[in-house]
Amino acid sequence: MTNASGQLLDKQRKVISLRLYYPDDNDEYPKAAQFIQAWFQELGIKITPQQFDSGTLTDLMLPPEAGKGYTANYDLFIWGWSGNPDPNALLQIFECSAIGSSSDSNYCNPQYDQLYDQQNKAPDAATRKAILAQMQNLIYDQAPYHILFYDSNLDAYRTDRFAGWANQPSNGTPLFSYSTINYTLLTDATATPTGAPVASGATAAPATPAPSAGSPTPTGSGGDSTPLLVGLAVVVVIVVVGGWLLLRGRRAQGEEE
Repeated sequence: MTNASGQLLDKQRKVISLRLYYPDDNDEYPKAAQFIQAWFQELGIKITPQQFDSGTLTDLMLPPEAGKGYTANYDLFIWGWSGNPDPNALLQIFECSAIGSSSDSNYCNPQYDQLYDQQNKAPDAATRKAILAQMQNLIYDQAPYHILFYDSNLDAYRTDRFAGWANQPSNGTPLFSYSTINYTLLTDATATPTGAPVASGATAAPATPAPSAGSPTPTGSGGDSTPLLVGLAVVVVIVVVGGWLLLRGRRAQGEEE
C-alpha cells in the first residue's frame, strides 16, 4: 500500500521510514549506505543513514538482555565480521543464547540451536559439513543478515625476515584470522642453523686440541698403544746399554791407572 507520493505505508497507514546505522571505521560503509538508500527508495521506503563510532553503535544495538537501559534502538545496520578457520566463530552469533552479547541481529531459532549442537558432536568432517549446510540455509531463508559483499583483502608479509608462515585454512592466507598459530610458528628467516642438539641429560664431549708440531699423537681410551710401548722399550734399552758402556769404560780407566 502506498500514498499519493508513492511512499510505502505500514499497516497503520504510516509512511515507512527506517534508520540505517553503520560504524565510522570503514570507508566502504558510507558507500554501501548510498546504494541501500537508493534501492529502498525504488520501493517507496525512506532510508536515513547515520554514522557512529563503534562504541556508540554497540550501545544502540544492544537489547534489554544485555542489561538495564539497552533497547536495541535501531532499524537497519551495516557491519562486518571476520571468522576463524573453524566456522563456529561465526555460527555462534546466531544462537538464542548469544542475544545480549555477541548477537547483533537478535535472531533466535530453536531449530538452529539444535543443529549447532549436532554439528559439534558430528563423528566426522563429512557429517558436520552436511549439518553446517542446513544451518546456512536457515540463515539464508530467514535472513537475519543480508550479505552485501565479501572483503577482498590484500595480504603482504616478509618471507625474507620471517619464516614458518602457515595458511589458515591451507588454501587461505596466514593473516586476517582470529588465531595465534601463524605467530607462534614464526622464526627468524636470517638465523644461521646451529649444530645437532644434544640429547637431554647427555654431556657433550670436550673438544680435543690439535697436537703441536713434533709432539706425539695421543691415542684414545681403548686404542692401539703398541707404538708408545715400543718407544718406551727402545729408551730403556738405550739407557741400559749406555750405562753398561759407561761402567765398562770407568773400569778400564781404573785398570790403566
